[in-house]
Amino acid sequence: MSNNINFPHVDAEYPHDVLLYYINDSDGDTIIFNEKKGFCGTPTIKQTIKPKKGRLVMFNGHHLHAGELPRTNEKRLVLNINIT
Repeated sequence: MSNNINFPHVDAEYPHDVLLYYINDSDGDTIIFNEKKGFCGTPTIKQTIKPKKGRLVMFNGHHLHAGELPRTNEKRLVLNINIT
């Protein structure tokens, strides 16, 4: 896995969905993995999402996910809401 990807994680232990709202355009992608919480090993990528201003994404919060560090000096601004 690339050094530019933050550690794959889940936001909460309880059942929830993750809602991401991208505040700006960025080249630091969001990566959702096939594996769910409790997985040990190297996860496989299910989906890669490019941050675009105004884009709204929702997924099962038990899927491991991570943010990629931007490759430019642009900031990656994301509003993250966990819905139960």
